[in-house]
Amino acid sequence: MPRIVCFSLNSCLDRTFSLHRILFDDINRVEAAQIDAGGKGNNVAVMAGKLGSDARVISLLGGQNGAVVGRMLRAEGIRVVTVRTREETRAIYNFVETATGRMVRINEKGPAVSPAEQATFFRVFARTPFSPGDFAVLSGSLPPGMRPDTYDLIIRNLNARKVLTVLDADNELFKRGIAARPFLIKPNLWELERAAGRRIRTSRQVMNTCRSFLDRGIGALLLTLGGSGAVLFSREGIWRAWHPPVHTACTVGCGDAFLAGFLHTTAKGEPPSACLAYAVACGTAKACLPGTGMPDKKEVERARKKIRTMTVRTPEEIPSPAEVSASEK
Repeated sequence: MPRIVCFSLNSCLDRTFSLHRILFDDINRVEAAQIDAGGKGNNVAVMAGKLGSDARVISLLGGQNGAVVGRMLRAEGIRVVTVRTREETRAIYNFVETATGRMVRINEKGPAVSPAEQATFFRVFARTPFSPGDFAVLSGSLPPGMRPDTYDLIIRNLNARKVLTVLDADNELFKRGIAARPFLIKPNLWELERAAGRRIRTSRQVMNTCRSFLDRGIGALLLTLGGSGAVLFSREGIWRAWHPPVHTACTVGCGDAFLAGFLHTTAKGEPPSACLAYAVACGTAKACLPGTGMPDKKEVERARKKIRTMTVRTPEEIPSPAEVSASEK
């Protein structure tokens, strides 16, 4: 099977605390806590590895936090290529209010990457073997100091080597990467709006905007819709998949689990609708878990049994932004 190589350039140590209520100007007592190796690229690799893919990570890691992240990834069976940074890998603090399901997420700024460390990363990238048909996943933010065209440089290089590049980012980083024409992009509705530079209010605007990215040379687009599932746009067709409502424990990492499930089944040669259904099952199984750890294969298979799919033929078969927002409340 093709390998799934993930770039995690702004990794983190995820610390999740569960509290009955989050109180201001008072004492907050933690009911449960857990630590996970975080960062979107790391999440994708861990989920893909749990499903049975050959998943690898190229990661910038520094200090004690970085050492912990590296150990946790290796404990999951992930092959990690590390570029050391002098500054500490960031931590992210998730405070989950169990009474309501609401969350406060506090992100530290990533470590400042020096010119020498950046040069080391590009040397490591140049030495990393890729085969045609492998997947290269570029996801999440870049730490301070990394050149803003890092993703587009990597995409253009790997496209020329017949590697299937995958982009999951936001704002200018996403726009620049899209211009390099990756094989696959994975926005949510709000990231899609920012990439398109306009408000999207109707189902028809959703469809037309997604198709416009295919017209610009993108191979496929995965649009995630939270509790409303997801839609796959490709030149072969449009499909939607969704899961009945579930009790959500933590939504952090759901999109990464979703992407890993899609790539895993695509690498196996499954048809597009089946790949989308399995991706939604992965995202749903993750949503049911506390913290940012990934579900195991049995949990995914249980969720998969309840996934519904359809071929989309008209814009009205795609949820509008208003419908997606209502489903999240």
